[in-house]
Amino acid sequence: SLFAALLYCLIFTNISAAKVFVGAALIAYFAGLVDTAEVLAKGSNTGVVTLMLLILASVGLEKLSWLSRLSGKLISASYSMSLLRLGAATALFSAFVNNTAVVATLAHTVRVNRHHPASRLLMPLSYAAILGGTMTLFGTSTNLIVSSFYEDATGVGLGFFDFLLVGGTAPVLGLVVML
Repeated sequence: SLFAALLYCLIFTNISAAKVFVGAALIAYFAGLVDTAEVLAKGSNTGVVTLMLLILASVGLEKLSWLSRLSGKLISASYSMSLLRLGAATALFSAFVNNTAVVATLAHTVRVNRHHPASRLLMPLSYAAILGGTMTLFGTSTNLIVSSFYEDATGVGLGFFDFLLVGGTAPVLGLVVML
């Protein structure tokens, strides 16, 4: 019933998701569904801590001037070449840096380019970031969380490039489809 209430609040109310999840966690804790040790273990989960550190590093990378200069060279008069270069660079950066920071950094270049309407490049930029993030452990926060669950279950976390075989084909196929 707690799960149903959580879903109801997320879908049908205007309460922020953060408040809904914190409320559900508090109810579960005070109802005795989870104990203090488990709450503290999840609060200090290595995957969550790594995710927070990665977001902080991404904010710093977003401010680098060479990344902005590089992004200016990705878009040319040819739409196909622009899409290919922008998508490949975005996917590559997204494998190592938070997707949001990559898109935020490159979105300005897409918006101010003089060759193509931004509306034709922004969605492919987002898709390339999402697909590129699947290549590595740090590429997307979901991979970090899955690794922490796997580590809790087996005692061993996933390796940095364990996702590369499947994740490496996703951006390539995605760029082909977008082209």
